[in-house]
Amino acid sequence: MQLKLQAQPIEGKANEALIKYSSGELGVPKSALTITHGLTSTRKLVEVVSATLTPEQAAQILLK
Repeated sequence: MQLKLQAQPIEGKANEALIKYSSGELGVPKSALTITHGLTSTRKLVEVVSATLTPEQAAQILLK
């Protein structure tokens, strides 16, 4: 999935914007999301920890 964020990649602002956007879309708290790879890259891997959200549901929500 590809997103374009308005936040600049300065001092982690783009990473914060990604977490905020993703948590809102998925309906999980920001603390449930972690950027596991690509903190300084344009390509990132985000881990979602949720007892109620399955990987299939997350994919369906984000790929709509």
